[in-house]
Amino acid sequence: MSRPEDIEDLTQEAYIKAYAAEQERSIEQPKSYLFRVAKHLALNELTKKSEQMTDYLEDRIASIPVDGGNDVEDEIEAQQSLTLYYQAVAALPKRCRRVFLLRKVNGMRHQEIADQLGITVSAVEKHLRKGTKHCRGFIDRANARDGAVSASQQSLTDNGGIQ
Repeated sequence: MSRPEDIEDLTQEAYIKAYAAEQERSIEQPKSYLFRVAKHLALNELTKKSEQMTDYLEDRIASIPVDGGNDVEDEIEAQQSLTLYYQAVAALPKRCRRVFLLRKVNGMRHQEIADQLGITVSAVEKHLRKGTKHCRGFIDRANARDGAVSASQQSLTDNGGIQ
């Protein structure tokens, strides 16, 4: 919801849905109902955009340039590290993943995330801690299975992911 047109579209859709519901049955608290409809529509849009971001990240993993030399091994290692990190994020519970991506990918502040998702700042912080812990554990377990921890994979876990 970064463009004014998106907000106008969501507002119009919320009014249409509320009006249609009013035609089917009597709504005792119309203002409250309208806000609830708008909140659900906004959350659905956020979910769709979050899934688009996840799909975009997956599509771009293979095309990410590696800083430094042209060493093929370094490039492969970096791609494998990013793939592993993507898998760790994808395995997060839906709400936790949404909060984690809004912070790590979109760079949103905790208060902004809380406002957008209709949760408390404390809940945002809880989801971020849970997401970071999960990603570290996921990568550590994968590295234990593979038998080695690469420098770039260790960097991802040390920093809690993409900054």
